Amino acid sequence: MEVQFFITCMLIGLMSSFMDVLFTRYDTSIFYKLSFKYQRLFNPLFWDPRKSYIEKDVLMEWLIKHHITSPTAQFLSHSTLVMFTDAWHLFKFFMCLLIASLCSTNILSLIAYYLIITGTFELFYTVILDGYVKK
Repeated sequence: MEVQFFITCMLIGLMSSFMDVLFTRYDTSIFYKLSFKYQRLFNPLFWDPRKSYIEKDVLMEWLIKHHITSPTAQFLSHSTLVMFTDAWHLFKFFMCLLIASLCSTNILSLIAYYLIITGTFELFYTVILDGYVKK
């Protein structure tokens, strides 16, 4: 159990370092070099945090094309499914799952923890901390 806990903590640190490198020094990182050298395998829109917003719009358009209403598609592509739009959010998703796995190994609990983390983030990020409240 202690070895598993140690490895999980190391993986959480690894995901956190990936996120920080993407956000603070993408242009000099291995992610930039890979996405520049191997564009077919490493889509620059996925790896570059300055351009990844384009992928959110692509996902939203795909959802709308597959009969998801526009407001729902916008919500899903910018919150619940955001981990599929860029590398930073994918690493954050894995980090959240790893943290949740320290609490439980039950798959339903992991999904519930993810939804709680995502929902809390969305509430604070888009409503409370933004200062935007509908009256």
